[in-house]
Amino acid sequence: MARAGRGCGPRDRVRIFTALGTEFATLVDGPLAAGSHRVTWRAAGRPCGVRFRRLEAGATSVVRRLVLAKLTCVTASCGH
Repeated sequence: MARAGRGCGPRDRVRIFTALGTEFATLVDGPLAAGSHRVTWRAAGRPCGVRFRRLEAGATSVVRRLVLAKLTCVTASCGH
């Protein structure tokens, strides 16, 4: 989840990148009204690993590290 307290930029964006800098997903790409906004990334079907979230709002740009981890049941450890 990304939260921003601004908006009103000509191009507000929230994007997800791989550790190598390749764009992985775009969650927001366009102007937002001023105020707080909440964005949820549904990562089903995406591979696990370290990702980076880049939030751009007007002249402000913030990058944060994310770890995408999924719980999976390994047959031997579940007893199935």
